[in-house]
Amino acid sequence: MIDGLRAKLTQVDVASQKTAKAAAAGTSAASTGPLEQLFAESATVEVSSARYSGQKADAPIDRSKVDRIREAIRNNSYPIDFQKLADRMIEVDFASAH
Repeated sequence: MIDGLRAKLTQVDVASQKTAKAAAAGTSAASTGPLEQLFAESATVEVSSARYSGQKADAPIDRSKVDRIREAIRNNSYPIDFQKLADRMIEVDFASAH
């Protein structure tokens, strides 16, 4: 499972670089960003209630920061370290298995 995810993240990273190069050159890029491509096949997200059971339900949310991040993702300008993301996902998966 993780090997497939790592391969897909590499593909998304390459697509992201192509999109950035196209934008810098002033040419049109793909209509969907790399994150949309990554999650197009499976849009289901499961959250473990055990992991978040200690958090307050009414935790403060900085809506302006959320909006800035959403806009950056929408514009494909949000920086993502795909290697760090994959490594962290492996750590979380390993921790939850033990």
